[in-house]
Amino acid sequence: MSPASTLLGGALLPAVGVRGAFLVGGLLTVGALAVLSWPVRTGAGERAAIGPYRTDAGL
Repeated sequence: MSPASTLLGGALLPAVGVRGAFLVGGLLTVGALAVLSWPVRTGAGERAAIGPYRTDAGL
C-alpha cells in the first residue's frame, strides 16, 4: 500500500465507516482502471514511440 492510500483510508474510516471506506476504495479503483483504458493520443501524423525507440525501427 502506498502512504497516500493509507492516509486516505485512515481519514475516511471514522467519517464513513468500514462499508463506506470499502465503497470509496472500489470507486477509486474503477476510476483508475477507466483512466488506464483510455487510448493514447499521439500528434497528428506521428506514430507512437516505445521509449527512445520508434515503432518503425525495423526491430
